[in-house]
Amino acid sequence: MFRRLRYGISCCLLIWTTVVCTSCMDIIELRSEAFLIGMGIDTGDSADELQVSVIEVLLSPSQSSEGAEAAGGTMSKGKSGGGGQYRVITSNGDSMADCLRDIRLKLQKKLVLSKISYIVFSEAAARKGIKKEIDFLARASDFDQTAHLFVSEGKAADLLQKDQGKLLDFTTKGYSFLPAYLASEFWRVGVRMLNNGLESAALNRININGDILIFEGESYLLQDKLAYSLSTRDSKFTNILLNKKSGGLYISAYDPAQTTLEISHLARKTKYERKHVQLSYKLRAWVIESGVRKEIQNKAEIEQAAAKRIQKKLQQLLQETKELGIDMLGIGEKFRQRNWNTTDWHEQIKKLDIGVEVKVEILSGSGKSDFEK
Repeated sequence: MFRRLRYGISCCLLIWTTVVCTSCMDIIELRSEAFLIGMGIDTGDSADELQVSVIEVLLSPSQSSEGAEAAGGTMSKGKSGGGGQYRVITSNGDSMADCLRDIRLKLQKKLVLSKISYIVFSEAAARKGIKKEIDFLARASDFDQTAHLFVSEGKAADLLQKDQGKLLDFTTKGYSFLPAYLASEFWRVGVRMLNNGLESAALNRININGDILIFEGESYLLQDKLAYSLSTRDSKFTNILLNKKSGGLYISAYDPAQTTLEISHLARKTKYERKHVQLSYKLRAWVIESGVRKEIQNKAEIEQAAAKRIQKKLQQLLQETKELGIDMLGIGEKFRQRNWNTTDWHEQIKKLDIGVEVKVEILSGSGKSDFEK
C-alpha cells in the first residue's frame, strides 16, 4: 500500500511540474507589451500614404519621457482616469499593416489591440475612404469590435495629443449618461460597410477644446467615404428619423425656438413599396419650457406646430441625403430582404419617393393626455 501511495504522489508531482513548466513558457511580461487605448488615422504626405497614430497607456514610472522620445513619440499626463500617463506614437506607411509594424519596431513591444476603445479619423482620411482600415481591423483577432468611431475636422494625431484620457473615459462609461447620443460602434459600421454597403453608416464628429470634449454632430458615409455632415443642432432629428427613442431628447415646437418639448415616447411604422416608402411617426412629449401660460393651455396648437416643424426637418434631412445617394434608413437592405432590385442602389434611392407623416401628442404634468381644466 505504501508503494501505491508513493507512486500516486510521484504522478501528482510530475503532472504539477509539467503544468508549471509549460505555463511559464507562455508568460509575457507586461513591460514587453504596449497597451493601446486609442488610434488616429490621417492621410500622409503623399496621395497614397497613410498616417497612423496610437496612444499607449504607461503602466509604470519606468516608462519615462526618455522612452517616448526613443520611440519617436511624445508623452502627456492625463487629467482623468486616475491621472495616468500616455504617449502618442505616429508612423507613416503605405498601409495599416506597414504603420503598425513600424510602431512595433519603434516601441520594441508587442502591440495589444484588444484595449483600443476608440478610433479617430481625420475628415481628409474619411473623405478618401476608410474601407481598407476597417477591413484590416475587422480581421484582427484581438481587436475589440465595440470600439467607438469618430471623425475630426483637424488631424487625428493632433486630437490624440490633446486627449489625455478624455475619450477613454467617455467611451468606457461616460456616453451611457448621454441618452440622446447614438454611438458609432465599430461592428455596426463594419457590418453596413463591408457586407453589402446598402445602408449608410455614421461617424460621430468630435473636437477637443482645452479640457472640454465637444460633440459636433454626425457625419454620414456613402459606402466608405464621408459625404454628408449634420450639426449638433440638427442631429437630434436623427434620433426621430431612425426611431431611436431616448430620454433627454428636446425639440422646440416653433422655429425660432419656443416651447421646448421633451420626447417621452417615439414610434415609427414603415410601409414599403417598390416605388414609394411611407414613414409614419407618433410622438408623445412633455412641455417643459414655455414663457406664456396661455400658450401651454392651447394644446392642439402646440401639437400641430411641433408636428409640422418635425415633419419639415425630417423631409429636408431625407431630401439632402437622397440627393447624395445616402441611405440613412437602410431601405436598400429591406428591399434586398424582399428580393427586390437593389442594383446600383445609390442611384436608385435618388429617385425613390419617401413620404413622412408626423403626429405629436402633448402630455400634461399628471401624465394624462389632456391638460387639467
